[in-house]
Amino acid sequence: MHSVTNAIPTGTIASIPAKAHAHRALICAALANSPSTILLSRTSKDIDATMDSLRGLGAHVVYENKVVTVTPGPVPTKGNVVPHESGTTLRLLLPVAASICNDVDVDAKGRLPDRPLEPMLSEMKAHGVTFSQDKPPFTMTGRLQGGNFSMVGDVSSQFFSGLLLAAPQIGLSTITATTPLQSSDYVTLTTETMRDFGVEVEHTLPDTNINEAFTVPFGASFIGRDNYQIEGDWSNAAIWMVA
Repeated sequence: MHSVTNAIPTGTIASIPAKAHAHRALICAALANSPSTILLSRTSKDIDATMDSLRGLGAHVVYENKVVTVTPGPVPTKGNVVPHESGTTLRLLLPVAASICNDVDVDAKGRLPDRPLEPMLSEMKAHGVTFSQDKPPFTMTGRLQGGNFSMVGDVSSQFFSGLLLAAPQIGLSTITATTPLQSSDYVTLTTETMRDFGVEVEHTLPDTNINEAFTVPFGASFIGRDNYQIEGDWSNAAIWMVA
């Protein structure tokens, strides 16, 4: 038998940083035209995977004293994306890596190779990228080309976010959801983070809530930021708010 005694919790608990925001800010910083410093109170395995992958794409990324310094570097002849077991890292960085590098090795661990990558892979194939096989580990060859991308919106919003983050490197691009976009708040987080780093995304939302579209104009480019703050994780804070 266990006894539970009620109590009123008091005090202050520091919020953990929002991983979703950190992933996007790190990618924008690595693609920017100047260095950035990002304020990140703590890291995690998923965030480490994104930082490792950005290093594999040529960026110099250093985490010290709760600050990440990101210095965009020359793109290597052969890129390397190492998402470990982070699905967010894999889905965001596949189009990003293909937007800057002609040849990229992609690794994955655990159950990550079995996570769905369609319909994003098909859209990337239609825009100039070939894959040695359809599940990681694989090699991507060919530079991602701009244009019109269309995908169903009920599989993963991360596909839309990845293509949006890649768009400034490939020219005028529009990404359209052919069915209502699920988890749209995460796409909003992507466009807001892109705006923080200098890229405005045009959002078109028809009355029917179908064919929702996001357009990144030709000539857009990311700009480095100093002391960019990663927001707290509200979903984690909700546990303590309920208490």
